[in-house]
Amino acid sequence: MRTMIRTLPVSRLSRCLFVMSGVFLLAGCEQMKSPGYYDLPRASTTTDAIRQAESGGTRQVIQAPSQLQFKFSRPASPDGTGVPPDAADSPQERVAAQDTTIGQPGEGARLTSQGRRAVTEADIETFDLTKWIPQPQTYFGTLPCFHQDMRCTNQKVTLTLAPNGRWRARAAYLENNAESGKPLADQGCWRILPTTPPTLTLLDINGNARAEMAFLNRNSLRVRTIDGDTPNLTYMLTRQPDLDPIAELDGKPSPNCNN
Repeated sequence: MRTMIRTLPVSRLSRCLFVMSGVFLLAGCEQMKSPGYYDLPRASTTTDAIRQAESGGTRQVIQAPSQLQFKFSRPASPDGTGVPPDAADSPQERVAAQDTTIGQPGEGARLTSQGRRAVTEADIETFDLTKWIPQPQTYFGTLPCFHQDMRCTNQKVTLTLAPNGRWRARAAYLENNAESGKPLADQGCWRILPTTPPTLTLLDINGNARAEMAFLNRNSLRVRTIDGDTPNLTYMLTRQPDLDPIAELDGKPSPNCNN
């Protein structure tokens, strides 16, 4: 071998060394490959899933847009604070806001523990009763039977208010049975206190309070108390287009509501 290398020319010697080094390099790379590297598996669902999972980090993934899209760039309130309306109000402020559909308390007005404005002597002197009851008007609504002795579940209440300070009412039970009884009619005097909103108080012929309601507007009355019971839910009486005089009380003496 030494004699062969010595006898070979320099150009042929370098060429042989280059070829031999390439052969050794290919042999080494071939040994580094794992067995079965070039044996590709058959196409199947499993192989496709594995290939997709392995290349998921380099491929662009397109996701469907969300069904609920929120525009955080736009403020939630008109004033630009980003706070929804009534979100920062306390429960007391919400009660006061609900009771101010008609009128707003003036400067220095006080709110009671129930969120209503306290009545002052100046309010009573300047309050116009004819503004709320300018003519006879009838309200109607369905209320629960608050007292257990009534032996009923619900009752239809019709209330008629007259400008002379008198009221008439009829309560008809929804259950038509002997225990519920026939419709009941009653009358008395009404008073309006200049609270915010105005408070309507119904008095019987003896001057005892029968019910207290709030004028949300001229067409809606919200029940606060009936016979001393305070409902847990909101119950309304709505003004009716037709007047109901509750004629079954025509033969009975009318209360004196001038005092």
